[in-house]
Amino acid sequence: PETGGAVSGGLTATMSEHGLVSAFFPGMVQESRGRLALAARLGGSWGHPAWNGTLTLRDAAAVVPAAGIHLQGIALQARLSGEDLRIDSFKVRSGKGELTGTGRLILHGWHPQAFSGSVKGKDFQLIHLPELQVSIDPDLAFSGTRQQLKVRGRILLPSVLVTGPQRSSMVAPSGDVVVVDMTKRAASPSPFELDVQIEIELGKEVLVRAMGVDAHLAGKVAVHASGAKRVTGSGELRIVKGTYSAHGVHLQIVRGRVLFAGGPVDQPTLDVLAQRTVGDVQAGVQVSGTPQQPQVKLVSTPAMPDTDILSYIVLGHPLSQ
Repeated sequence: PETGGAVSGGLTATMSEHGLVSAFFPGMVQESRGRLALAARLGGSWGHPAWNGTLTLRDAAAVVPAAGIHLQGIALQARLSGEDLRIDSFKVRSGKGELTGTGRLILHGWHPQAFSGSVKGKDFQLIHLPELQVSIDPDLAFSGTRQQLKVRGRILLPSVLVTGPQRSSMVAPSGDVVVVDMTKRAASPSPFELDVQIEIELGKEVLVRAMGVDAHLAGKVAVHASGAKRVTGSGELRIVKGTYSAHGVHLQIVRGRVLFAGGPVDQPTLDVLAQRTVGDVQAGVQVSGTPQQPQVKLVSTPAMPDTDILSYIVLGHPLSQ
């Protein structure tokens, strides 16, 4: 056919989807299903065809084993005008909440050139595993190209439950251990430049019950990411109320803060005080430093030797008694 010759046509289709999404995301998504409806029109020329039409997805569902969640009620309304694809509406349910969103994708020669969109939600169950359960209320806007991704907005975590064993069964090697002839994995470059600025806030039901800690957390952190390994944070997370128990010892966490001062998000400053009160004596442990290099010391009111502090913590009276 001549590239300048006119072309026209139409296509309508209704079909059931059983496993197509699973094929595109093997090991991540299982048991996908849904109903697709397509209505498309073809115009323009052989050299520059122009598609216009609508795509509707409804009654779709999928299982995400890695997160332990079952996505239901997936629905999408999209329309294509030339090389401009607009998602007028999108929604998905998980747990007792749902996500909704809109989006736009600009194509050039049927290759993605730019995109934008927004996502909002309420009580959306993001993770539902025995050791970790997380629900989120996101309010995010994103845009970008094939070279850059930009994200702005806020994520509220209304409900988080962290559980686990009371103590670890493994001992990590110290930092000065060197494994001879160990093959180092080359760091995979990021597919595009990141520009992420979001505020993460803890809601009223954020609980940690693991490694001897039973605590209720609150606070918020502003996170900025310019790359997969360049993530910084500013803000504070704090323990509203909590206890620490181990080997028959029960300490009240009277102060617990994790401070982010604009540095790497995995290197905050710790400020924790857990103590036991016996009469007029307060004996406990104070933790400072960072999670990688915590600094732990015994403290008491009134001041006393470490042996007596330990005795009060463990036995409830000084060593002399």
